[in-house]
Amino acid sequence: MRNEGSHHKASNAAVSSSPFLRLLAFSLPHKMRFISALSLLIVAISTEMAIPWLVKIILDDVIVPQQFDWSHLGLLCGAVMLLYLVSAVFQYAQSLMFRHSALLVVNDVRRQLYTHLLKLPISLFDRVPAGKMVSYVTNDTESLRDMFVTTMPTILQGSVRIVAIFIAIALLDWRLMLLSLFLIPILLLTMHWYRTLSMPIFDGVRQQVSNINNTINESLQGMALIQAFGQERAFGKKFEKDNAAWLAYRKRSIAIDSLMLAPFTRLIGTLTAIGIIAWFGVSSWGSAVAVGTLYAFLNYIERFFEPFRQLSMELRKLQVATVSAKRVFELLDEPLSMKRKPLITRWLRTKYLMFQSMTRRCKSLTLKQLPSTVFHLATMVNITRYLM
Repeated sequence: MRNEGSHHKASNAAVSSSPFLRLLAFSLPHKMRFISALSLLIVAISTEMAIPWLVKIILDDVIVPQQFDWSHLGLLCGAVMLLYLVSAVFQYAQSLMFRHSALLVVNDVRRQLYTHLLKLPISLFDRVPAGKMVSYVTNDTESLRDMFVTTMPTILQGSVRIVAIFIAIALLDWRLMLLSLFLIPILLLTMHWYRTLSMPIFDGVRQQVSNINNTINESLQGMALIQAFGQERAFGKKFEKDNAAWLAYRKRSIAIDSLMLAPFTRLIGTLTAIGIIAWFGVSSWGSAVAVGTLYAFLNYIERFFEPFRQLSMELRKLQVATVSAKRVFELLDEPLSMKRKPLITRWLRTKYLMFQSMTRRCKSLTLKQLPSTVFHLATMVNITRYLM
């Protein structure tokens, strides 16, 4: 079993530096679900991008020229309502399928992690506190759930929406489409700065959460000894120290989030809208500018920044999930304990059943039986230590 664990660790060495590639491997068994959800998403985004185009036609061909063909106007308004309805239905369907598939992936990760945990050597549990082990299986996998259920669908939806918006803008005016391309490096650079600054902070937050869980676990398990030896103050100081460190990391996280997330993207979006209005204002000096075209540009630009705003709000969960994924895969890369021989396993099982029988009859033990009981228990402990 140890050789198997070494082989498992070596096989993952190439991707150990990229937790997302390893998480992607867990999603492969459910790839058809994700492909179906992506197809539904493309249909939903396509119908959504057609709505501003129809509104542009209504403004330029009906309202501005004052040519009210009520049948034509009713047909266009009905098409807009139909597109809204189709987009809502497909958005609901793809969201439901994405989230269900994500839960299946996280369920696979948690099951494999717990199965691997049961096969780890006892020496690892002597080095790693039980509270941290519990944090790996519960808190860290829950962070992965948040990433798969909300962050990853947001990234996919935003990517498809941005491509569709650029196609729609190019159909209106290819020059403005080229100018809009300069916004992407600015927004991506901002996200990179945020990731660089926030990664150590979120790593510290997760570490302090593990320390707090470990302190609480030790306190609850040894409460009788803590109170018997008067160690309440010592454990209280340890808890206060970890909690104060967690609070300091959280304050730093709030400061970075308040500066570099939604406010910055809103600022860029406002400046871009002002630039588009100025562009149309200068263009109107030589020729008339269609009001519907201006509306469509402003609508598409607003929709263009919406994925970045959503993604900026999800970056925090993405950072937490990145740290959690590293911790989960570090535990999965731990080598397994060596395989016990069947004869020793049967012997340990026999002695364990004997120990249970002795426990049930502990009240009837005499002094003559006590040395034999102690000898059996000591033998079991020594052999177990040798095996581990």
